[in-house]
Amino acid sequence: MAQVSSRVTIYRGAIARINEAAARALEQTAEQILEDVGQSQTLPFAEDEYTVEKVYGTRGQ
Repeated sequence: MAQVSSRVTIYRGAIARINEAAARALEQTAEQILEDVGQSQTLPFAEDEYTVEKVYGTRGQ
């Protein structure tokens, strides 16, 4: 039978830096999504109460 030997080196510092970068990227993504939602008024942030129904007039006017 063939003998196989392997060695794995784990660079804990590099893994920590990758994890920190991933956490920063997630935070920045969440902040950007919140900003985009606020700017596009996807949710009615500027209104005091949520309006269930808005009437814009009848069709063709």
